[in-house]
Amino acid sequence: MTEGHDGARAVNPVRGVHRLAVLTAAATFLLLFVGGLVTSTGSGLAVPDWPLSFGRFFPVLQITLGGATIWSSRAVPATTSHLVVGAALLATSLTLTLRASRFVGWRRPARAAGGPGRHPFP
Repeated sequence: MTEGHDGARAVNPVRGVHRLAVLTAAATFLLLFVGGLVTSTGSGLAVPDWPLSFGRFFPVLQITLGGATIWSSRAVPATTSHLVVGAALLATSLTLTLRASRFVGWRRPARAAGGPGRHPFP
């Protein structure tokens, strides 16, 4: 982060989108791993009802290793889907904001090479 003209720290919105994209990619790989784990252990039918687990959202006493595996295979996709939607919304918002700023004609502040009062970009 760099400091702005008023001494406040400037936030780079592209860096935030990049971090969210990396987190979303990591969650997607975790989703692939958990799906493979459920398939390889055969624990797909460890919990008989869906979307609840033994009649509760968080099964506490009836949980087994197969139940924990299948419950995690339900929690990871929910988290990953929220991350994917959030990344898409953030990237779209940033793209539209940058396009609007170019349409309105906002310009960068003058640089030393451009001289005082002159914009380096026409």
